[in-house]
Amino acid sequence: MLAGRSSSPGPDEPGPRARGRRPRVSGVAARKAQYVVVRSFMLITGLACAIPAGPAETPRLEVTSSARAGAPRVEVPFAAQAETLHLADAPVAQLIEFLSVDSILGSRCRWAPSDIQDELARRRPITRLLLAYRRSHDPDQRRFLLDVLYRIDSPRVARFMRREATRDPSEIAFFANEYLARRGSDRSLGILAKNFHTYPVSSQQAAATACLFGTFRYRPAIPVLVSCLRAASLNLQEAALASLRRLFPDTPAEFPSSEDAIRYFETAGREPR
Repeated sequence: MLAGRSSSPGPDEPGPRARGRRPRVSGVAARKAQYVVVRSFMLITGLACAIPAGPAETPRLEVTSSARAGAPRVEVPFAAQAETLHLADAPVAQLIEFLSVDSILGSRCRWAPSDIQDELARRRPITRLLLAYRRSHDPDQRRFLLDVLYRIDSPRVARFMRREATRDPSEIAFFANEYLARRGSDRSLGILAKNFHTYPVSSQQAAATACLFGTFRYRPAIPVLVSCLRAASLNLQEAALASLRRLFPDTPAEFPSSEDAIRYFETAGREPR
């Protein structure tokens, strides 16, 4: 009786799908399903950036070159923009974000912080820099932004620096007062002289400040300059001596020893002008 049985299933007989056979799936649907599985796994393991975007369209960021006038607009995938953009083409917001400690430690940016600072100082986006500084709670990012603002000569930056130029012996207060002292502020010169040996700055930066005392003939800083002649840093010693020579034009060309120079300037500083 088997030979006479029809090959098609009867009304009560299970079909191929019910017998455990897999339904046929088109190639496109199979590839989409495979992508979803792989993409989900990569997202869970934090490696999503290692695979290209699949059938879904990748979010894109339009970037206009600020370095070349008339340059065409380009579109760069958002996830890969740090790898494909030139520094001169990167948006200001992105450059500011890359100065955060999370971006630096996470290696999310291939540019050094100093290169980013140079680029921001060249562009002078003062409003964006001031806003980012006020909103940031990252001390390192605020320090980087302050350094950028320090390089920009602007009345707006000067007003900002006056708010930050406190008598606190902190790094931020130091650079704010330094900015104003370079523009002849007696108040800032006095604060720098008073806190000179307590600021957490390098000897190279301290030497630059010592030069300011001579540039502006700031006599109240004479005791500070004399003390710098005993400094371990040769740069600081030389800067202090150069400023003292400006304050005392009749200074001998040479001294037998550093102690002789110290005694000379201590005596000269006590004499009336």
